[in-house]
Amino acid sequence: MDLKESRLKKLGEFACKEHEKDFFHNCLAFKEPGFSQVFLLIGSFFSLFAVFDLLNLPLGAPLFISLFLRAFFLCFSIYLFFNIKKTRGTPLFVNLISLYLGAGSFFLLIFSILYGENFNFFLQAFSAFLITFSTYHFLPNPLKRKVSISLIFGLGFFLISYYHHQTPLAQTLAVAFYLLIISAFSFYTARRIGFLQRKDYLQHTAMEKLAFTDPLTGIANRRKFEETLSRLFSEAQRYNSTYSLIIFDIDNFK
Repeated sequence: MDLKESRLKKLGEFACKEHEKDFFHNCLAFKEPGFSQVFLLIGSFFSLFAVFDLLNLPLGAPLFISLFLRAFFLCFSIYLFFNIKKTRGTPLFVNLISLYLGAGSFFLLIFSILYGENFNFFLQAFSAFLITFSTYHFLPNPLKRKVSISLIFGLGFFLISYYHHQTPLAQTLAVAFYLLIISAFSFYTARRIGFLQRKDYLQHTAMEKLAFTDPLTGIANRRKFEETLSRLFSEAQRYNSTYSLIIFDIDNFK
């Protein structure tokens, strides 16, 4: 990465798409221990609301649809828990996370319709707060997508509440105001964290370049060679693959 060309936009992301992709691949691709457990945690929490469905929805199609959607989302969460690391650094990685967030938001909107007369506006509003907060803080994704998902979900939730369930306007506006505060706070903190992460990544990249390259020729030094050889040797043992090593001996090279 050319550090001189690395420029951060107002959203806290690199202006260059290649730099942003490189950062996402190396820094945000679930390197934190146990990060993939977030999917399992969210899916489990989402499925626990099935108890509320059983207590409030009559036996029939709305209950079965609700239980099916919660079971589907839990299975999706379990799938990501076991497989998301295999896709890191690829376009599928970002798309899967966006699909996961979008599915959770869409399912909650469907539940708002299924509950009919048993619709509890404030309980569903709490779920809306949780999804909005989780969208910004728990899962890595481009900030633009986070904003788009949260805005579309919030607008859909309040339209369904006000027009489909005839929620009083005063209550709708009050919850909308609190959701707006949560969204604004989450946006600011997510943007600030993203900016600091990229700034730290630039410093780390510069230090790594000094440590692993020869300042005269600009090629990788012995430390980089040994680090790469050790990594490839570990991969060969883990995946039972083979590698070849070719060495050129250049006479009188200093």
